[in-house]
Amino acid sequence: MRSDQGPSDDPAYTELRRVASARRREVHASGLSVQDWLENRWRELNAAQRPARVDTDVTFYASAPDHRHITAWVPVHQITQGGFEARWGEVNNHPESFPKILHGLLDGSTRQWIDHIGVVSLRRFDGPNGPTYAVSLDGRHRVHVAKALDLPYLRASYADNRTWPSRGDEVSSPREYLEHMRLLGRMGILEDLRWTGSFRPGITGRLTGDIPTPWALEPPLSGWLFSTQYSKVYPEYAITPFYALTSSAKVAASLDYLVSIAPDPVRARRAQRRSTIPLRLAVRRSWHRVRTRRPLRDEAY
Repeated sequence: MRSDQGPSDDPAYTELRRVASARRREVHASGLSVQDWLENRWRELNAAQRPARVDTDVTFYASAPDHRHITAWVPVHQITQGGFEARWGEVNNHPESFPKILHGLLDGSTRQWIDHIGVVSLRRFDGPNGPTYAVSLDGRHRVHVAKALDLPYLRASYADNRTWPSRGDEVSSPREYLEHMRLLGRMGILEDLRWTGSFRPGITGRLTGDIPTPWALEPPLSGWLFSTQYSKVYPEYAITPFYALTSSAKVAASLDYLVSIAPDPVRARRAQRRSTIPLRLAVRRSWHRVRTRRPLRDEAY
């Protein structure tokens, strides 16, 4: 006789057990093979929201990071990246693990399956309305299956590090974003800009004020991407002023979101106007190219 008894005083465990049992019945009732059911679910997931990008172009390094680890229940909908894949269900090693994990749910007790799933290793990323997570060292296959099953929680371990820079913290970026970092300096958002590193040179600066989101320092396209991804996890973020300034690639390209975080908006607005001149010139040149059919050389903002 199957037993699904567990720690009934743990609400997260109770909800996980309830949902996992319901999913087991759904898979059985579908008449599909385990592989076909998973592929159908991943197709739906990828159409709605593919795995998110999690690493920013402008990176914050805490001067005294806390490496304390926490083990806790993490909502699965807050896990936005299962590893390094562009699509759910496309882990590049041991694909046989996917149906094996699901068969464990179909063939055994829910309690035993949850115990067998164990603890996944995640990275936490701070945000204005709550954290998001990505797989760190272990758990890629389990997370992809949990997303397919639309489970409410997974047991996870993650470092309790601060990932949101504030005034006085140092941030850095690879050399390909040199012009963007210089713009942040001209706007007064960063100070003490300098080259750092030898193996992979980059530019580092110190933040002159607090910022509303960890991705507020990003270049326009990245800022728009992170805002869009985050709003799908936390819909309430979509009513914030900063989201309004990064709600589309076109809106973000105006650089108004950078002016909004600058300690001196007047100085930032002057730097913004100077920085958008190449963009306006590029638009004019693009119209000229259309008329004359001449090639257009890419312009940096």
